[in-house]
Amino acid sequence: ADLVRAVVYRFHATVADSMRSGRIFLAGDAAHQMPPFLGQGLCSGIRDAANLAWKLALVNDGVAVDGLLDTYGDERLRHAAGVVDHAVDTGRLIDELSGRAPQRTGLDAAYGGSRPFPILQDGMIHGEHPAVGRQLPQPIVDGRRLDELLGSGFALIVDDLAILDGVDLGWANLGWANLGQVVQVPAAAIPLVLPQGGAVRVRPDRYVAAVAHDAAELRTAGAALLVHITG
Repeated sequence: ADLVRAVVYRFHATVADSMRSGRIFLAGDAAHQMPPFLGQGLCSGIRDAANLAWKLALVNDGVAVDGLLDTYGDERLRHAAGVVDHAVDTGRLIDELSGRAPQRTGLDAAYGGSRPFPILQDGMIHGEHPAVGRQLPQPIVDGRRLDELLGSGFALIVDDLAILDGVDLGWANLGWANLGQVVQVPAAAIPLVLPQGGAVRVRPDRYVAAVAHDAAELRTAGAALLVHITG
């Protein structure tokens, strides 16, 4: 090929100190500038919007307290910083593989290596289950995508309705029905996430908020998550 034009592109790898100041929220490139090597710039901005939109709606409608909005930065800043670091290392790896720099970066720095993708570690999540803080998988259940069954709000996925015996769902009484939506899905349809006989509390942005193996764990998780709504 004939080289017609070449431009030096200097990328930035930065993350804001805070994503909220009163009624002002930063999102997308205003909150974090992503190197191009993972294609995660727009993706991260979409994650910001998906994280913030439902929280703004709940607070604006008077369903949730203002403190829920603080979880936006708590959840997104560390996640975005992890993706920025990953992208920077992948850029270094590209230079090393091309022979432009000495090889010092392991192949695990590349997308698809053993380096784990960042997950939510703070905010409106509860419990130590490996699925907590990760996005819910999207299997086909009874011929439909799982998201179509869950609707657009919170959802409680249960393998067996018996886990609800004696459990006060409570959330539906807050004035937004989707806070208590229950969907029964076979545990085998979401392996490693939904325990047999258990339940999974899913957020509107489709991150797993909590996983319960029995009614006692479900009550504990529900109470812990509800604090972020009621204060």
